[in-house]
Amino acid sequence: MLSDLSKNKATTRTHPLSILSEDSLKSKNLFINYLNPSPFGYVNNELIELKNGFKIKNEDIELVLRIKKKPFMHNGNGIFNIKGKKVY
Repeated sequence: MLSDLSKNKATTRTHPLSILSEDSLKSKNLFINYLNPSPFGYVNNELIELKNGFKIKNEDIELVLRIKKKPFMHNGNGIFNIKGKKVY
């Protein structure tokens, strides 16, 4: 959900099927690249952790968020160990 507070408007988009790229979730930092098939073709979507922020891109927006202060994350890095697997 994306909210535009200045226009008092919210945009929601859900997809029953998203196809992850082979390189998604394999890097040290958060990296998700996926396609959402539609009758009009495919749209490349991204959620990427940059050195100083995040990039979010989908059909509606393309945002680059810059970090102003260090985020509060579990164990300082946001990674949980669940049954021997690392989960971001």
